[in-house]
Amino acid sequence: MHADQLIHENQFHVEYRMKKETWDKLYDVLNQKLQRKHSYSRSRRPVTVVMIMAAGIRFLAGGPIRDIRHVIGLSRAEAYKCVRDFIVAVNSSTELDIKLPRTAREMDSIRAGFAIRSSNSLMQGCLGAVDGFFVAMSAPDKSDCINVRAYYSGHYESYGLHCQALCDSKLRFLYFGVVAPGKTNDNAAYPLCTDLVNFVDNLPSGLYIVGDAAYTCTDRLLTPFVGPQKQNVCNDAFNFHLSQMRIRIEMSFGRLVRKFGILKHKLNGKLSTRSAIIMDVLDFIISLLIVRSLTQ
Repeated sequence: MHADQLIHENQFHVEYRMKKETWDKLYDVLNQKLQRKHSYSRSRRPVTVVMIMAAGIRFLAGGPIRDIRHVIGLSRAEAYKCVRDFIVAVNSSTELDIKLPRTAREMDSIRAGFAIRSSNSLMQGCLGAVDGFFVAMSAPDKSDCINVRAYYSGHYESYGLHCQALCDSKLRFLYFGVVAPGKTNDNAAYPLCTDLVNFVDNLPSGLYIVGDAAYTCTDRLLTPFVGPQKQNVCNDAFNFHLSQMRIRIEMSFGRLVRKFGILKHKLNGKLSTRSAIIMDVLDFIISLLIVRSLTQ
């Protein structure tokens, strides 16, 4: 009845960040992992997979547990358990993993997508845009880390976690990792992304990713000219074309935060829990892309 009402009002995609057809495909992916035998809601009804998914998605969208429990009909403790179960299920579903392109066909598809975004298709070899992403959080407990101050970013004036991400031209994440305390800068955090670094270092000649001036420029990681170098006409033109590629990662972050309001507020809990929530949001977005493609 709840879903039927939302569909009738054309609000299902607003409440649950996807169309009903996409929900059904995601249900098929998570069904077995979320099955329960002995668990009941506040009204003594069995806690179903649908209820667990609803609680988890609404939580990631920024909804408070105190409201979610009433909408779904769960006790406070059961609502938290549903959210935890949903996060574990999504993060443990290999079919929802964020994956770097490995085959020549995958790389060519991504390269072609970026070429379309480039004026006159000038940038022909781009395979991704990379940047750091800061997730604000409350101060970690001293028992949870060795150096609490390492998590404080003076730039953002907040404690947080430093993430590194790579996206394609369609704003889909190809890599996302929670890699360092919030104080870490992009150039220091990037080498910690072993899989990403290996991927970039082994790209065929002529292929590359793009980043901002915080990274060290190489023949496979292109960055803009800065300072007096920008005054050169050719360098300025290069920066313009490079920015058309780099903006895709900023747009990806914007979509991420807009859809999943939990990232607009400071995360709480243990560091492992905060990292799991971040990766769950990303895996969940990937799941939306996967199941959406199955419905088309």
